Amino acid sequence: MMTHNIDNTFLFIDGEDAKTIETNFNLRILSNLATDKEPTYHRQKVTRLTSAKLITLFQELLNFMELGMTLNESIDNIATSNNKKLSSTCLYLLQQTTNGISLKEAFLPLLSRKHRFIYGLLPNNTTQENFKKSLSIILENLISKKTISTQLAKSIYYPFFIIQASVLSLIGSKLLEDQLELTMVTIYLTICLIQGVIIQQTLTGKTVYFLERFSSSLRYYNFFELLSSSLKSGESLQNSIKNIANSTQNKHQKKQLFITYHKLKLGFGYTESFPRSWFLGESYLALVNSNKHGNIDRALLLASALQKKRWLYILSILNKTAPTLSLLIAGFFVARVLLNIYSPLMEPY
Repeated sequence: MMTHNIDNTFLFIDGEDAKTIETNFNLRILSNLATDKEPTYHRQKVTRLTSAKLITLFQELLNFMELGMTLNESIDNIATSNNKKLSSTCLYLLQQTTNGISLKEAFLPLLSRKHRFIYGLLPNNTTQENFKKSLSIILENLISKKTISTQLAKSIYYPFFIIQASVLSLIGSKLLEDQLELTMVTIYLTICLIQGVIIQQTLTGKTVYFLERFSSSLRYYNFFELLSSSLKSGESLQNSIKNIANSTQNKHQKKQLFITYHKLKLGFGYTESFPRSWFLGESYLALVNSNKHGNIDRALLLASALQKKRWLYILSILNKTAPTLSLLIAGFFVARVLLNIYSPLMEPY
């Protein structure tokens, strides 16, 4: 990052009005001191940001930067906003950058394990415009993962409702017969707890992170989406792959990406550099042809589309499996209800 330093304390990106930023920062500190209070960021506990908070933060930063503000000015504006969570986060970021820590390093404590890929995508050496492009890439990926999480959550609402209805009907029949046992209540509460945890994990994106560990199609689809966004932002193919490799947490894929990066640096062809398994069907033919004309865009586009198609197929299987399993579970409890109702009729006179 092209940076300058004022009195060895204030760090800012090249092209910013450093004096104005430093003045605003010092005025805020003086305002806090005048009321005999410590600066807010000293009193605020830094907590990791959720996917929703990260999306909001990056959207706000991009909105301010689109208006012509510098990165530090954008952070400063959010720090003085009414959003307490984002305000304390941005005050923390200002404190870190003031102490000479790069924004990339300052972001690290704010990221949970599933968001560590953001650290790899944040640039070290860049201009304001390229930093804005990096934020756009990260934001696009976060929104994509949130969409997948929402789809997964919707697919389990109905099965969970069926299970709840069947268990409650059994509890109701037991109540009418005055035979309700503590075991039945415990089973119901356990089911509620398990369902609540699954929904919470799904909505927060942790389920997607879990699926990425086992679904190569989802990992490859995310890779091609990130690569496409990076290339659209003006980054070169080699640098894009290197940045994604740094942000990838899957060890096997990270190794493959670095192998691809170094092979491209050495002048290997596309078919020799990229793993064969990443390019399904006609996308591999497009990759072979890209060696002849040098344009890999069509191959990447087809590979992304085919990996997405395979992932959606896996998702559709999950969507079909969940209701089937829930019906089996519900069937067990409904059978118990019917037995409770008709068992007295089947007793011999």
